[in-house]
Amino acid sequence: MVEPHVLGVCNGNVQLLAYQIGGQSSSGGLPEWRRFDLFRISNLRVTSQTFAGRRAFPSGTHSPWDRELEIVPA
Repeated sequence: MVEPHVLGVCNGNVQLLAYQIGGQSSSGGLPEWRRFDLFRISNLRVTSQTFAGRRAFPSGTHSPWDRELEIVPA
């Protein structure tokens, strides 16, 4: 389960930057920031659960994008 924050393009790949709050991950513990390649996402389910909005990034900024397509408003 993730809270989506940025949909963008990085190195030619459409990616989602999200704060993962549930489920499983082979890349470390939760909760944690993750980038997901959109073409690799399967079994996507949209829930009615909401979240408060943008979370602070630990460094104060997130890694760069070639192009940002959508961003969760502050």
